[in-house]
Amino acid sequence: MSEMIVRSAFRRGAYHDSVTLMQAQQALRGLPGIVEAGVVMGTEANLDLLRQAGLDSGDLVASPDDLVVAVRGDTEAHVGAALASLDDLLRRRPAAGAEDGTYRPRTISGAARLLAGANLALISVPGRFASGVAREALDAGLHVMLFSDNVTVEDEVRLKETARTRGLLCMGPDCGTALVGGAALGFANRVRRGPVGVVAAAGTGLQEVISIVHRLGGGVSHALGTGGRDLAAPVGGSAMLDGMALLGGDPSTTVVVLVSKPPDPAVARRLLERAATVGKPVVAAFVGSPPDQRGPGGLYPAATLEEAAVLAVQLAGGAPRDLGTAERWEETLGRRAEAVKPRLAPAQRYLRGLYSGGTLCAECVSLLSAREEGTPLVNIAQVFQYSGMREIAFKSTGIKTVNDLRGKKVAVWFGGNEFE
Repeated sequence: MSEMIVRSAFRRGAYHDSVTLMQAQQALRGLPGIVEAGVVMGTEANLDLLRQAGLDSGDLVASPDDLVVAVRGDTEAHVGAALASLDDLLRRRPAAGAEDGTYRPRTISGAARLLAGANLALISVPGRFASGVAREALDAGLHVMLFSDNVTVEDEVRLKETARTRGLLCMGPDCGTALVGGAALGFANRVRRGPVGVVAAAGTGLQEVISIVHRLGGGVSHALGTGGRDLAAPVGGSAMLDGMALLGGDPSTTVVVLVSKPPDPAVARRLLERAATVGKPVVAAFVGSPPDQRGPGGLYPAATLEEAAVLAVQLAGGAPRDLGTAERWEETLGRRAEAVKPRLAPAQRYLRGLYSGGTLCAECVSLLSAREEGTPLVNIAQVFQYSGMREIAFKSTGIKTVNDLRGKKVAVWFGGNEFE
């Protein structure tokens, strides 16, 4: 078998969204003689992925604003033809005008003028443009769901301050899921409408709570994301405070649920003080750091996401369907652990879990820490404080670079616009 040919091509300053890139990549893989192909924006994380896939032609040097295509094939002719087809593949997308000739605006302000009555813009563009586009939306009088990441904390603070002064809500940056009046935005779940409103700084936490509310027979009025940094000290819980106020004044919402990983302590105090003034029951599920006790003005602490959902349905006047929640979680966890023990061999000393969301992982570690006080627990998860792929390994493994992962199985989170 002859040696495979690997070649790369670059388009400097040529941005394309992730859907277009994936479609072009899939099309290249289907061309004659092509074994593997990658079409990505030139972030360091993406270049590492190309190297791991055996697509390093020796010249993978690019900036995050550059488009990179790399292909591996059986002959120079096939590889050259594949690279030459790239521009045509990237052009295979809807033009600014629809097939029937309908005008499609290219800017937020243009779309707002065209769609009378629109009051929200969902924004997913590269981080260096995201703040400006979000500001344009706010200037047009639109609420914002900012799906994009790579927005600086300073820009986030400015955007949320601008939104507040104009009576608008800025969800995000890095807000991946929301339900507004039954409309699903981002990675949203299909749940029935109802009186439970949610504000969350944790996407999987929001999805878990509203899914359990649905399974319990309840329903959701709105579920508002804030972005993962909202409850950090510099941002001060701005979007969660605004979301709480909106749900407090919403006639279709009778119970409010707050969801987050442990917030900054000062921000948590501010949120709980504000919760006492909402005028409706407020369930606070700060995973890993729940409020100590029930507070004034109808504040209900929840130790778990499931407990938050159960409380919300009960406070909304519903009779939750049985999900096995009659026992406290400590008793349930203990009972399940005792049932598993007899099946374990003496050498089985470690508990490992794989989670599809950082909030779910954090909740598990919190529960186990509370039950097995003094037992060392290690939480290895993606860190969202900064965007980009990061892998963490114990020093004892000897893994220092991505090349050391060759031949090993690696589980990563993939979604959103992280790899643009």
